[in-house]
Amino acid sequence: MYKASYIIILLLLCVYCNNPQISEVPGCTNKIACNFDESANLDDGSCEFAEENYDCAGNCTAGEDCAGVCAGFAEFDACGICGNGCYLQDCATYSNGFFDCYGDCIAEIDCSGVCGGGDISCLDCCGVPNG
Repeated sequence: MYKASYIIILLLLCVYCNNPQISEVPGCTNKIACNFDESANLDDGSCEFAEENYDCAGNCTAGEDCAGVCAGFAEFDACGICGNGCYLQDCATYSNGFFDCYGDCIAEIDCSGVCGGGDISCLDCCGVPNG
């Protein structure tokens, strides 16, 4: 009778040794998450991910545009101005303050029809053109 009891105990010990209980360790099990827990074996839904175009440290991974915006679209225009959209071939014309970057006159047009010119020959004594 004792032998049978010993045999049963030995069998139970062998079964336990071959199938040890694995304790559950909750945590983030997703390897691409910022808070991945290597020791976790039970996903508890706590995973946190980096914002799009950023790494977990908050660094831009998509490159910055000329205005410093991560994954932005601003570019230097023909006159070297970021995000302005200037398409003039002659940047000196733009920089003189008389034209916008599309070539439109933004200053007064003189008597000769020159944008920002100094011809005042058509003005009367009151400054009225052709008055």
